[in-house]
Amino acid sequence: MEEAEDENTLAPTSSIPDPYDYVYNNIPQSTHVLMPELDCDHCGAKKFQYETKGFVVGMARSN
Repeated sequence: MEEAEDENTLAPTSSIPDPYDYVYNNIPQSTHVLMPELDCDHCGAKKFQYETKGFVVGMARSN
């Protein structure tokens, strides 16, 4: 790589391909984050947005 005017930075011109271009090529610009929910009243388990009311308690009973 060639050095730029500032001695701490490198010029963006290079004949060597950047190995991270392939990895980071298809990363979305935005993500979906679930809203926080209150913990289960019955057992205190962490609940997630859109989780049904009896999901956590029902899973405990099936084990």
